[in-house]
Amino acid sequence: MENKQLPLEGIRIVEMGTHVAIPSAARIMADFGAEVIKVEAPKGDGWRYPGPEFSMPARNEENPMFAMQNANKHLVGINIKTPEGLEVLEKLISTADVFMTSVRSSSLKRLGLDYESLHSRYPGLIYCQNTGYGSQGPEAARPGFDQAAFWARTGGPRDWVEEGGAPFKPSVAFGDLATGAQLLSGVLIALLGRQRTGQGTMVTTSLLNCGVWYNSNAIVSAQPGYDNPYPEDRSNPNNPFTGFYRASDGEWFTTVIFEDRNGMEGLYWKMFPLLGIEDWLQELKAGTFSHTKKEVTARVHAEIGKRPSAEWFRRFDEGDITYERCAHLKDVSQDPQAWAAGCFEEVVFQNGQRRILTRSPVELSAYEKKPLRAMGHIGADTRETLIREGWSAEEVDRLLETGALIAPQKE
Repeated sequence: MENKQLPLEGIRIVEMGTHVAIPSAARIMADFGAEVIKVEAPKGDGWRYPGPEFSMPARNEENPMFAMQNANKHLVGINIKTPEGLEVLEKLISTADVFMTSVRSSSLKRLGLDYESLHSRYPGLIYCQNTGYGSQGPEAARPGFDQAAFWARTGGPRDWVEEGGAPFKPSVAFGDLATGAQLLSGVLIALLGRQRTGQGTMVTTSLLNCGVWYNSNAIVSAQPGYDNPYPEDRSNPNNPFTGFYRASDGEWFTTVIFEDRNGMEGLYWKMFPLLGIEDWLQELKAGTFSHTKKEVTARVHAEIGKRPSAEWFRRFDEGDITYERCAHLKDVSQDPQAWAAGCFEEVVFQNGQRRILTRSPVELSAYEKKPLRAMGHIGADTRETLIREGWSAEEVDRLLETGALIAPQKE
């Protein structure tokens, strides 16, 4: 078998991030070989603890929620509120290619860890920071989580539901993970730029920026002047053939088909035969068709409700129509195609439990990607990492005794 390399070997990242956006970006880089030193405060990353809210354990020996964003990193515990701890952190940053953080700007400035301070000392450093609402403007200092800044602020929970319905509650950390993808892109762009110029830079985005970006088609179409109505009236949509439908066996599915140069009439010619709407097909041929989109929508739903989903899927396959069954979340981890596509990996936690975790979603044909390594205690790798970085064992022991460094604690 060909010996593949890890494409980011030799890149060193110091991450001082919490929860999901920054940690997920760093985790993908760790999967591809970057050395990621994750710095945690004495209480640890707050993402270590919410597992029980989602029926998952949050123990050092088995913490799937924390592991998904922090696999393959070196866990170093530092109390940066002590002068010695802050000195250790800065020494680590001085050897890094990238510093990634989600700590608030005011705290970073107070500690001398803001971009301007570090850039003046380490001009080649790439500095990556995520915020809730951006770095400028009257709300820049507000704290933000994805359900608030990414989702609620950008329209989806209100305008993706039917009129009068309650706003939907998004899946936990969905917006954070989307934001992490943009942070990853920015860091990789900055690394490429530094190869040419030798200059470090600041990479930044926010949950608000990314929420607007990912919802951009709807936001742009809804602006004054275009006035595309939201929420869409399910009984009278812009397109009767792109939506969610229920078959006679109770299964829900979606079809996705857009207008082409022939407009909506082109869709009628394509879809009426597949759906068995022969009388309206004859009207089309005779040039007497005059039904509204609302009438077409009602007819489409009625016809689909007459037959089981398997029959519709057979017809859609024959007609080369894009469709998909609406899955339940509990079924996705057992999906054979998702396994074949490399979406999942089985991980053995430190307590011996075998669980399924998600893999980072990008593959590079010429390069390898690390298998997932289950995570452990706060400071699990403190001693080993610092000794490898040049501290003597005696220096590390002294810093552990003073509380500047954090050693693993028993639960």
